[in-house]
Amino acid sequence: SPGDELLAIDQFRVTADQLDDRLRNYSPGDAVTMTWFHQDELRTGMATLAAPQPKRYEIVPVQHPTPSQEKLFFGWLGQPLSHLVDNSA
Repeated sequence: SPGDELLAIDQFRVTADQLDDRLRNYSPGDAVTMTWFHQDELRTGMATLAAPQPKRYEIVPVQHPTPSQEKLFFGWLGQPLSHLVDNSA
């Protein structure tokens, strides 16, 4: 929940700055014990780790988009892909 504070993973202290480094010691599917504060109450529970999720995405236009790709691009960003790609090559 918003405002919860993660304190430890498998009884090792963890801060927000250390979280990514600490999770590198595990693989997707590993079960870990987590300790956190929730509304000033100390809680401990088990969690099964999922695969890491990307933290950023990059949109890279293709030189020769299919009609379906052009339609999806317009539906998503509201402008034609041709404004970003020079298809004269």
